[in-house]
Amino acid sequence: MKSKLIIVLCLIGIMVPSSKILANGEIITKKEVRNYYYIVDKENNKYTWKIGYKSSNSIIKENKENELNLEDFRNAVNKLSQQNLELYVSIAYLVILLLILLISFIKKKNDIPKWFLIIMFVLLIISINAVVQTSISLSVTDKEVQFLYLRLTH
Repeated sequence: MKSKLIIVLCLIGIMVPSSKILANGEIITKKEVRNYYYIVDKENNKYTWKIGYKSSNSIIKENKENELNLEDFRNAVNKLSQQNLELYVSIAYLVILLLILLISFIKKKNDIPKWFLIIMFVLLIISINAVVQTSISLSVTDKEVQFLYLRLTH
C-alpha cells in the first residue's frame, strides 16, 4: 500500500510542474541550454515564443512567415542540449578510463599484461575521438543556434 502511495505521489509530482498555467495562457514547452532559451506559450490557439540569449529577450508571435524558423530554432536548441550531454558523457568515460589505467599502473607496475594495455590504448583513442567529434559538433550547433536567433530577432 505504501509503495502504491509513493508511486502515485511521484506521478503527481511529475505531472504538476509539466502542466504550468500562466495568467494568460499555457506553457507548451520550455528549454534552456547554455545561454539560449525558448518558451512556447499558447493563448487562444495562437503560439507566442519567448526566445533569448544571455540577457537579451524577444517575444515573437508565431505566424506562417516565421513558423519554420522558430521550429528550426527549437530543434537546434534541443540538439545543443543533446550534444552537451554527449560531451559530458564522453568526458566522463575518458576520465574513468584514465583512472583505471592510472590505478593499474600504481598497483601493479610491472605485472600489467600486454593485452590489457592494448585494449586500454584502443579505448582511450576511441574516447578521445568521441570527445573531439562531440566538441566540434557542439561548436557547429552553437553557431547554428546563434544564426537562427539573430535571424529571428533582426
